[in-house]
Amino acid sequence: MRKVASTEITNLLKRNNIDNPLFHIHFLNEENLERNKKKFIGKDLPGHYYNTKKVLNYYKKDREIILITVVRDPVAQMLSAIFGNPIIHYPFLICKDGSIDEEKLLEYINKRIEEMKASVFDWFNYEFKKSTGLSILDCQYDTVKGYGVTRYKNFKILVISLEKLNENYKEALGQLLNRRLKQPLSRSNENKDGFYTQQYEAVKKKVKLNKGDLEQVYSHDYVRFFYDNQMIQSFISRWS
Repeated sequence: MRKVASTEITNLLKRNNIDNPLFHIHFLNEENLERNKKKFIGKDLPGHYYNTKKVLNYYKKDREIILITVVRDPVAQMLSAIFGNPIIHYPFLICKDGSIDEEKLLEYINKRIEEMKASVFDWFNYEFKKSTGLSILDCQYDTVKGYGVTRYKNFKILVISLEKLNENYKEALGQLLNRRLKQPLSRSNENKDGFYTQQYEAVKKKVKLNKGDLEQVYSHDYVRFFYDNQMIQSFISRWS
């Protein structure tokens, strides 16, 4: 899943000298990986493409695999993903000067909200479940702490929410890896000088969505599995 602080977690593990081979990936499903590859025709493929290939080879060797996946407020994740690499993933939103057309963006956001009313966190079906054979709803997860660690076959899995990451990453990763982390988490991927940063911050303040639509989005089983009612209401208030 994109735009969920995976870069920061990868860098944290590197700084703590984790012995295991470490791969930062966005895909677990080879079919979806190859489909996404078409967006990069004529361009260099991102590193996570090659990392996924390596991880899938580990699958074939039936080795123990430690997976860390992060969840995030789905509306916030959707907006962040749009601004993450819009030229590649959302070229239909780009103006001639390279900025994002905000009128088209707001239309697209409303279209995505309609889609999200029917289905949220599809990544866990199309990538996670198809790859591991495990439903995320069958994983261990504490909505108060915002994380859970699950053993399943040759997998050891940490699911943690972005909203609780700063508060509980040491405890969660310590439980997953059976060791204490000495180096702290650094939010190094927050590019305050990026080309789209100012526009992204402005759009977040402008976006106001229908409360009824948001209530449908946040009523899905996946959302209620990861977040308690208080947190869900805070998300709805933020975007309505």
